[in-house]
Parts: sequence; structure tokens; C-alpha cells
Amino acid sequence: MDYKALYRKFRPKVFEEVIGQEHITETLKNQMLTENVGHAYLFSGIRGTGKTSTAKIFARALNCLNSQDGNPCNECENCLSALADNAIDIIEIDAASNNGVDDIRDLREKTKYPPSRMKYKVYIIDEVHMLSIGAFNALLKTLEEPPSYVIFIFATTEIHKIPATIISRCQKYELKRIKQNDIKGLMQSVCMASEYTYDDIALEQIARIADGAARDSLSILEQCFAANKEKHISVDVLTNVLGLVTEETIFSIVVALHNKDSKSVLTYLNDVVVNGKDLKRFTNQLIEYLRYLMLAKISTDISAMINVSEETLLKVKEQANEISLDLLIRSINILTQVEVDSKWSSNARVILEVGLIKMLQPDLETSIEALSQRVETLEKRPAPRMMQQAPQTLDNQPKVEKAIEKSLEVEEETNQTEKETSIKDTAAIEPSVEVEEVAQVVYDSAADMSNKDDLEDLWEDVLAYVKNEKVATHALLIDGHFEGIVDNSVCISYGEGYGFHMIAIDKPENKELVERGIFNVYGRQLRVKYIIKNQDNQNSNETMETDEEKLYNFLGEHKNKLEFQD
Repeated sequence: MDYKALYRKFRPKVFEEVIGQEHITETLKNQMLTENVGHAYLFSGIRGTGKTSTAKIFARALNCLNSQDGNPCNECENCLSALADNAIDIIEIDAASNNGVDDIRDLREKTKYPPSRMKYKVYIIDEVHMLSIGAFNALLKTLEEPPSYVIFIFATTEIHKIPATIISRCQKYELKRIKQNDIKGLMQSVCMASEYTYDDIALEQIARIADGAARDSLSILEQCFAANKEKHISVDVLTNVLGLVTEETIFSIVVALHNKDSKSVLTYLNDVVVNGKDLKRFTNQLIEYLRYLMLAKISTDISAMINVSEETLLKVKEQANEISLDLLIRSINILTQVEVDSKWSSNARVILEVGLIKMLQPDLETSIEALSQRVETLEKRPAPRMMQQAPQTLDNQPKVEKAIEKSLEVEEETNQTEKETSIKDTAAIEPSVEVEEVAQVVYDSAADMSNKDDLEDLWEDVLAYVKNEKVATHALLIDGHFEGIVDNSVCISYGEGYGFHMIAIDKPENKELVERGIFNVYGRQLRVKYIIKNQDNQNSNETMETDEEKLYNFLGEHKNKLEFQD
């Protein structure tokens, strides 16, 4: 069969055709021109960057009968035999399948014989890191002092697996990832030579997926050629060939994540699975798009950092303004871990679903980003509405005042002695505290009574703040009960027998700490007021009377136990 894969058909034949590796090809050409050639070379880098192609060009240049500016002529007898893979003095060895000690011993024996037709006997050993330790040791002496006519060229994608004793005996060259624009240019030339038309955005997407590997881009392009009878490479063709998810789906998923719409997110994921899309590629696409949003969040100009169409770039910038940076960073971390876990799981869908749910609910995590997002959510909570003292806002205030006044006149003489005795006893026990012994706190009837639960929840935050600052103060404060906010004061009640607590908690240093905690939590400068509450009426808030007549009777019966403030 005469058909050749694109990466073989369009393999570079001179140094100038090796894209993106000018720092290496120029050095090798200079060595050829100055005849300062080493005995061992090591080419490292990711797959598809030109390691083997560079080694082949260099081997032909070393033996070319008519070298031109350091390049092989590709026309002489030696070059033609090398291009046809018939040159017996240019030996290519796959170390993955010839990695034993015996293989290297056999190679070492053959180096004793000079080349039969060419100037140099060149050994190109691909994936050299696959050799065993014994094979490396067998190669050491020959590699250090080879015959003058032998040159070794090693290629590897994992240089860290090669012993330092081998690396130190070679000239080491690291091939870089190829830029996306260079890969796109290569594909454009291949399309033109193959008489195919293309959409720029489709080639740009292939270049992004190739991730710096030119061979990968040509393999994908070849798949698109085979799947398209119209000889046109479009985004739709690429999406169908690789099982990609459309940009619109990615946009919608990110919007749903931002809105915490778990139903939509899982529905989109189900569509991806039902349509037979590759979950690994989908996860990678989602990570890539979240990266775009992250870059747009921290930089005003990202056109040089990402390679997308103008329309996509506008969508990225618009969506980045609505999403928090914490959510983006946390989501990228979660999806990156999903990629790792999916490699070892038989059910990648479940792993991805769990990851998406974690992205939707930061309370399931303890990472810094998740905690930061939860704090941000709390900060966006509206400030609670402060409640005013009832007698100042009730429409029936004059009636209440008359009822109180009438009750006081009727019972003033009979209860005066009891009132004075009660005040003296209380003052004797707690001389430094302003004491109020009340049955209940009356709230503004015009206010939303459900807000009291929110205020009480916030009081728990005040307790936590005080505990973090001073445990002793918290121990005194925790025995009190939150009654509400009256006349710009947070009222805390204590039961009978807690006089010592009120004396200690009302000390200036403790009072200042509590009021500071109130300001930090409630967002408003409020005083704190401590009151004594009858044991029989501790649950009065739950049974508060709303009937006007019952209120009059209640105030009349307890006039001596209430202390009204102006």
C-alpha cells in the first residue's frame, strides 16, 4: 500500500522545515559547517516536537556527499538511500523493544566495524529511557570513548529516567513545545498541498488540542480528511470526529454553575454522555474555558494568552465579569483532580458528577477557595432590620400611657413599700449594675417578627467572636438569653440567681469586647444591656399577648416590676 500517514508524508527533510526548534537546528548546522561534530547527542522533549525528524536530518547531513549550508542535499546517493530507509550505516533502534543487556552488547560489537559506504556509522536510539539499568551500564564505556566513525543520537520523552552517567556523556538538546500559530501554519500548508479548504477557527482548535505537538495536529487533521467527503475542514467536522462538546454547551454549563443550578448542570452532563462525547475531552474543554475566564478576571488583555475567535473572546470577557475568582480557581482544582481520579476509575461519569456537585456546593469542601466563597456569600446577606421599642411606635401609645397611669394611681399606696424593698435588695446584691427585672420585651408590631430568628442566629456569631477573643468573657455571656434589639440596645436576660454573672459581664473591658463583637456581626454600633428576668416568665416571647385589653391588664398587674425608660 502506497499511502503514507500525513506526519510521515510531510516529515521535514532539511533543518529549516523543523518548526519551532530554531535554537537547536541552527546549532547543528553550525557544527556541520565548522566540522565540530560530537560523538553523542541527546534530544529530549514531549511527543511530536521533531526529535526523530531532527535526528534523521542530522544523520543524512553527516553523510551527505553534497552538503549545502549544513543541510543534506537529499539528492545524492547517500541521502536517497537514507530517505528510502535503506542506508545500512544509519541504524535506527527502538529501545522499547530492544532494551536488554544482550541487545546493547550486540550493538557494542558492531561498532568495532567501520561504515561500509558512508563516512559515519550513525545509531539513532529512540525512546532510550526504556533501556534497562544493565543495558545502560553496558553502553557506558562505548559511549564515553566510541570509535571516531561512530555517532550516537538518542531521543527520549522522559529524560528524568536516564542515568546521569549517560546524560553527562552527551550533548543535550531540549526541544520546546511548538507554538499554536506555528502548528496552524503547518496545517495550512498541508491542507493546501492536499487540496483541502478549511475554516481558521477549526485549525486553531486543532492546534489547541495538539498542545504543542505537531504530529498530534497532523494525526487529527488526517482524521478530518477521512471523515469529510467535501474536502473542507470545519468546526462541525472536528466536533464530530473528536467527540467534542460545542462552545454553546460549555457556556451554558458555566452559567448554571454560577447560578448553582444543579439540575441544569447534571442535565447538560447527561446530554454529553447520551450523545457519545468523550468525557475526558469534555473535562479538558471545561478546564480550558475556566482558565480563559480566570485569565480574563485578572488581566484586561488576554488576546495574547488564549487563541480563540473574537466572538468567543467577547463572551469570555462578559462572563468573567459575573463569576468570582474563588469559584473559578476552586472549579479548576476540582476538575483537575477529577482528571486524575478518572484514570483509575471504571466509572468516569460518577467521578465527574461528584466533582460538579462539589463545584455547586462549597460547603462540602474545606479548601481555602471553598471557605472564601462561603464567606463571600455571607457578606452578601442583607443587614437585619433593627427593631424599635414598642411604646415609641405603636399607634395606641396614648391609650397605653393612660392605662399605666390609672393602674399606678389605684395601687400606688399599697405597693409602694414592696417596690422600695425590692429595689434595695437588688441594689445590695449587685451594686455596680443597672438592673431591669422584666417579664418580656415588646417588639415593634410593624416589623417582621420572623426577623427575630435571624437576629438570634447572628447573636450566635457574636458569641463565637467573643469566645475567640476571650474565653472567660464567653463563659459569662453564654448563660444569658438573647431577647432582642430595643432602643439601639441588644438586650440579654439572665435568670434569678445570676447576679454574679451580670456584675462580671458588665465590667468595662468585658462590655467593650461584647459591643465590639456586636458591631462586627450586626454592622451597626449598638449598646449591650443586661436584664434580670423572672423564672416564671422566661418564655414570655413565645406567649406574648397581642390583644390590647390583655396588655393593659398585664401592665397594671406588674407595674411594680417594670422599669420604663424615657
